[in-house]
Amino acid sequence: MDTPNPNLVVCITTFNRRYLLERTLKSVFLQTYPHYRVVIVNDASSDGTKEYLDALDDPRVTVVHHEKNRGYQAARNSGMKQVREGEWAILFDDDDIFTPNAFTKIARAITEVPPDTSVIQFNTQFRTQTEEFVGGYQFKDGEKE
Repeated sequence: MDTPNPNLVVCITTFNRRYLLERTLKSVFLQTYPHYRVVIVNDASSDGTKEYLDALDDPRVTVVHHEKNRGYQAARNSGMKQVREGEWAILFDDDDIFTPNAFTKIARAITEVPPDTSVIQFNTQFRTQTEEFVGGYQFKDGEKE
């Protein structure tokens, strides 16, 4: 692909899980790759999520609030409508966490695929509270993901 710095869009859906969303956003904002923005779809939360999101002061963040709970897939679709031509969407849940170099690895993978590629799937790894690897795919530096 002929895009040296792909533009990524992290689409996050949430419903009444502010405590998890805050942790997720911290992992997003700690990314070392700078070419990304975030779309958060609040599916009519009643736990303070709306107020938390409205208080975010970051030009990389777009917030979509649903007035009524429409369900996970409708929230995901609302987020995808915010993705612009030429951007790569990363579909995220409000309990997902990425390591700080994850977007760099994703961007590198995007630059290595044929130009007509429209979907790339990445597997995840799962860790226990003690950080023990328990399943999924482990990224290894120097290896193609």
